[in-house]
Amino acid sequence: MVGPPRLPAPCALRKTHRQIFAARNATFIPAPEFPWATGIESHWHHIRTELEEVLRRLEGIPSFQDISEDQRALTADSKWKTFFLYGYGYRAANNCSRCPETERLLKTIPA
Repeated sequence: MVGPPRLPAPCALRKTHRQIFAARNATFIPAPEFPWATGIESHWHHIRTELEEVLRRLEGIPSFQDISEDQRALTADSKWKTFFLYGYGYRAANNCSRCPETERLLKTIPA
């Protein structure tokens, strides 16, 4: 199968997600459990600036069901857009190049 290189399994975000939610059944998890989050939050304006640039070309962003046919049961129109930086085990290189600061910040999340 030819395609983009897959991320190492398990990728850091998937591992972090599993660790956070494996032993939880809570609506909110205390912020002190995410000491890395304040570093990301403090750069919200960079993330927002990159997002605003992406949204200028909304018509070029695929609908969720165009990325994953499994989503066709959830939406019948093209209003649910997706803009992955990482998804389904892949790095979306073009999207990451459009949001370099956001990607840099995501990489600070510990594995």
